[in-house]
Amino acid sequence: MRIIILKNPQGSSDTWNGQLIGAGATHAVQNDQERGLYAIDSKVNQDIWSSPAKLVINDGTNDLSPEAGDRWLKEIDDKLDADGFRVFSPTYENNQGLQALWCGHLFTATAGQLSIFDTLISTEMKAQGGWYEVVGDPAAPDAVVGDYMELSIIDKDDTLGLFGILGLTVGTDILELGKFLKTEYINPYAANLRQVFLSRGTFDVMAGLYFRTYYNSIGNNDVKMKVSFYVHEEP
Repeated sequence: MRIIILKNPQGSSDTWNGQLIGAGATHAVQNDQERGLYAIDSKVNQDIWSSPAKLVINDGTNDLSPEAGDRWLKEIDDKLDADGFRVFSPTYENNQGLQALWCGHLFTATAGQLSIFDTLISTEMKAQGGWYEVVGDPAAPDAVVGDYMELSIIDKDDTLGLFGILGLTVGTDILELGKFLKTEYINPYAANLRQVFLSRGTFDVMAGLYFRTYYNSIGNNDVKMKVSFYVHEEP
């Protein structure tokens, strides 16, 4: 992986994708997974293009322009292999004729209990992950240590036609098809910071299924949170 260094040119500390970078300090991106998280973070993208820039991309030698920095971070410029031949790496959207879409939702979890939120999937898509963000005051958080989240894909309307085979009843039972975020314990002091969960691949999701969000609260206050799913679907 190429060298990518994030530089904070501001006169005060700031946080991107959960990483605190001091005034004038830098952070070297460690691997492709970390680079991918920064590449889709809205605050990172906004601050690279702000005037003056609040976040600068450095190639290990020079600070890059917003255009060049953005391309380096997203790795969309042409690359050469060991023999000097150009390597083309099309994005998933371009390769499959699909477009990326972030589907956002706002939920309020009830204090001291397990809250469940179901979001109907109305079109066939390929899911890749997303992010969540607890909303509140970090100095007086509503969430507490011990709260956790989980995210699943479920069938509760017998969309797949498997309820009869499995002895399940529509309106009473659910069929959990996959859990892509499990026992994610909340950091109550990271309110208003996006926590990204992103797979390098995608998985197919049929229309008629549901994204299910679980929030298990052990505290005394309701917890507000934003959840956004990152998917690919027909334009």
